[in-house]
Amino acid sequence: MELQIITPQEIQSASQVLSTTKSWVAAYQKKEAILIAIADKEGIKLSVDTDSAINDFLASLKKATKNANDARSPFTRRLDEIKGYFTAEENLLKGLENKLQGKRDASVKAYTQEKAEQARKDQLKLDQAKARIELFAEAEAQIRNQYAAILATDKQRLLEAFEEATLENITILEDVFKADVLPLSKDIWDSLKADISNPLLYPLASTITDELEDICNRAKEGKFEKVAPHYQSEIKNYADHLLSLIPERRAELEEGKASAAAEELRKEQEAAAQLQQQQSEERQAEQVKTQIGAAVIDVKIEQAHRGLSIPKASAIESYGIEVLEQAGWSEIFKFYTTHCDKDITEKTTMNTMKLFAEAEAKRSGTIIESAYLHYEPKYKALTRNTKKAA
Repeated sequence: MELQIITPQEIQSASQVLSTTKSWVAAYQKKEAILIAIADKEGIKLSVDTDSAINDFLASLKKATKNANDARSPFTRRLDEIKGYFTAEENLLKGLENKLQGKRDASVKAYTQEKAEQARKDQLKLDQAKARIELFAEAEAQIRNQYAAILATDKQRLLEAFEEATLENITILEDVFKADVLPLSKDIWDSLKADISNPLLYPLASTITDELEDICNRAKEGKFEKVAPHYQSEIKNYADHLLSLIPERRAELEEGKASAAAEELRKEQEAAAQLQQQQSEERQAEQVKTQIGAAVIDVKIEQAHRGLSIPKASAIESYGIEVLEQAGWSEIFKFYTTHCDKDITEKTTMNTMKLFAEAEAKRSGTIIESAYLHYEPKYKALTRNTKKAA
């Protein structure tokens, strides 16, 4: 369609119409000022003549306004037609934008939902990795503490025998201390059990319930071969030490004295056990921290690799609320009255309240938990200017 340009004659005519309208405006403004002054002087109650004069003025003003509108309409209508030529083509361009924008929005929605689901899986994977690491360390600690308790108990029995010795049986006790010590028995080792199944104590256990028994088994796996000789060595060394104290203890018994070495040895033994426990816990905590750090890095590397295959299109998220049942409107009303600081007036509609709830979901993430409402996330891909854009 060929655009019809406005002719000079049309522009001149339009200028004359505008000039005439301006002269009317000036005249009516002058007359209005006079009438206002008269009305102000008379007060609220106008005289018959003044009221009649204002009425005639307003009637004339309406007629002049209509005449001005009629006079300019042919020109402004032509301008609207010309504007329509441009907007029609612009709308065609916008229609092209909308179709492709819709495809990008749908793509961003799919990627965003997939990302959220993958994030959930990544978090579960990380939680499970942390669970395996922390629960294995806990199971090992339980076995280690149970073994330490057995070792401490057996040493305590030797110390009590030393402390309670008499002149009549001290020679027999001396022979006991000289005797060979057997390694820890397999039956005793098998009686040690780790338990990490209590969800209150170990919340992460719920993420790998089918692995807990295996973790407890692995916590003992291959350790008996080291623990058995360790037990034998520890008890033998302790017995040898007590054996070295026999002459001193025999002399104390002959003088009727209690064992001075026994109490000192008990304190040393308790202090050594506490130090060993503390060092063991510190090593365990550092080991767990290192292993969890490695697991976190593995997950982040996987996320980075996935990100390379996703289009770089940011998404603006908003929410639309679908009211499933009539009771849903009541939920929206209660939410508005408790979360919005604006007063409810006659202009406050239910749709206004719904729009507020939708905006609040985007702003703060607060949603109405109701079976009568459904929140539908909406996504929009942002368009950025690039060097390649035409």
